[in-house]
Amino acid sequence: MRVTLSVLCLIAVSGSLLAQDPTGTVQATQVSCPSKMPIKGQISCYSATVSCPNMPKVNASVRILAQTGTQVGTVIYGTGGTGSVFFDLNAYGASAMETLASDGYLGVEYAWPSQGWQGNANGLGVRAAACRYATLVQWVWQAFAAGAPLCTTGNSAGSFQIGAALAHYGSSAYIRDAELTSGPPFTRVDYACINNQRAAISPCSAQEHGLGVVPATSAKFIDPAYPDNRCSSAYTTHDTTHEQEFLDDSVTSPDAALLYPGTSVYFIFGGLDTTSAIRQGMLYQAQLQTSGTVTGTACVADAPHEMASVADGAAAIVSGILNHCK
Repeated sequence: MRVTLSVLCLIAVSGSLLAQDPTGTVQATQVSCPSKMPIKGQISCYSATVSCPNMPKVNASVRILAQTGTQVGTVIYGTGGTGSVFFDLNAYGASAMETLASDGYLGVEYAWPSQGWQGNANGLGVRAAACRYATLVQWVWQAFAAGAPLCTTGNSAGSFQIGAALAHYGSSAYIRDAELTSGPPFTRVDYACINNQRAAISPCSAQEHGLGVVPATSAKFIDPAYPDNRCSSAYTTHDTTHEQEFLDDSVTSPDAALLYPGTSVYFIFGGLDTTSAIRQGMLYQAQLQTSGTVTGTACVADAPHEMASVADGAAAIVSGILNHCK
């Protein structure tokens, strides 16, 4: 089965124009699933080609876990970094998906198996690269949600993709709930790259962190979206040459949509997270509080940065979906 969907770039909700950036199209073909997968149940697999303006096409691998009984909702599961692995490869990812499937939630996990969501983006930056995620989400909504609530969860850079989709691509028109774990770790890309903000105590972990993303990390997960290593190289020198570009690429950029009628955005942090992701995530959460969007936070004391790597972290994701994806 082959499906092609075009995505509109402007979506009006409650009188507000939410999307500033154009999304693209998805061409998806159903393919055979691998013989062995961590998740168990009725699974279908797709190869999806995602096209966004002014960037090369990228492939996404998509797996659909059918729900038990009536479909009460659809949950999209994303991972961090380049997003090149499936959510069910987390130690407790498969069990979380299976639990929610048994409660009536169709599960959709995806992976960008080649250069990741941010790679080969014609140097346009992380905001432009997030078009790929936003386009994929709308395809899922149109193809699989069946009129039930569509909800998302993503860890670390996966939560940045959700935040960017909501802030810049109008995705709150169809995302009912977003459960963001360990991030977004570069809500403010300028702070993450230039590393010019004072350290402070992170909520949940009670550790002191700045807002910068260390070069070893930003070189892997931020630089690939740009023409060069402009993010990682600025960390030590605090070079402000690209400050405006980084600010404009942020989830909370000056032109970001930060009021999402009908959408809730919740943040789950780990007490053992040793990165700046908690403080960066709180920057987004604070702006949502100001705007009036329904939001909240949860702290999982024994969770590291990779939330679903511990049972309590996966349980917090499941709890958040059950409580808010309605």
